[in-house]
Amino acid sequence: MNDFTGQKLGLGPSIGQGGSLGGSTGSATGGLQAGPQEQAPGNAAPGPMSGSAPGSNSGPLIVDATIETFESEVLAASMTMPVIVDFWAPWCGPCKQLTPMLEAAVTKAAGAVKLVKIDIDKNQMLASQLRVQSVPTVYA
Repeated sequence: MNDFTGQKLGLGPSIGQGGSLGGSTGSATGGLQAGPQEQAPGNAAPGPMSGSAPGSNSGPLIVDATIETFESEVLAASMTMPVIVDFWAPWCGPCKQLTPMLEAAVTKAAGAVKLVKIDIDKNQMLASQLRVQSVPTVYA
């Protein structure tokens, strides 16, 4: 298996490679390993979907975040489990294909990883701070 720990799929540096949030330090990287991908049915638009692992106290495993909740949903959560951050936009065709696949993989992982989705149109400052230049952009 390939190990994508600390690497970003997309353009720009990953959080663990020098990106910062207004002086905050920390890493949103985790020990996530890439595995076989499953094809999600249809071309559904990314939408809010949350689910917790049975018996877990970690809260929802698939959440939408904003600049106000980024620290708790990503940075703090990354201390206890790997976190995937998906930057997307409602008008982005590839996002509509990728997000359901990410959601299916996180659901199948049953609590081993968390998915945080960030709409770049609603969170332009956060996308700018993390140097997101195109969507979809995924940090792990």
